[in-house]
Amino acid sequence: MWRSFNLLGIINLKTWWKEQEEVSLLQRLSQFIEEILLTRFAEERIFILVDEIDSILSLNFPVDDFALIRFCYNQRAINPEYTRITFAIFGVATPSDLIADKNRTPFNIEVAIDLSGFSLEEAQPLAKGLENVIANPQAVLKEILVWTSGQPFLTQKICELVVKIAGNPTGVI
Repeated sequence: MWRSFNLLGIINLKTWWKEQEEVSLLQRLSQFIEEILLTRFAEERIFILVDEIDSILSLNFPVDDFALIRFCYNQRAINPEYTRITFAIFGVATPSDLIADKNRTPFNIEVAIDLSGFSLEEAQPLAKGLENVIANPQAVLKEILVWTSGQPFLTQKICELVVKIAGNPTGVI
């Protein structure tokens, strides 16, 4: 977060970290958010993004150690400054995968966004890229969506491969 918030050269992280060595890592992170982020960015919304949350399922410590998110959420009732903090968690785990203790977990205060694959209608921009390359772009796109279940990255990648192969008479990429 220190780098992501461009605090290099503004806050000496090594010095600050050593000054906090009497407290747990979780408390340090909490203090970093309150003392540095909320102070340094006093007029701005703060977004903390956590990607690949599903990877925490294989960690060798409890998932509920992410209770800092819950703490920040609860602090909103005490310190309105915390309303400027938003955590966004991305990954392929469902919230129920992440909840071990329903009373303590940070993952039961979320708003889940269920993402689905491309529908044929949503994939129409990809069909335009196939139009001058293959004979029946709609049929090919429909079949690609069946193969990929509409997964956006994979669908785009397969369309790209179709264009490359169709443009290369040897079929070798």
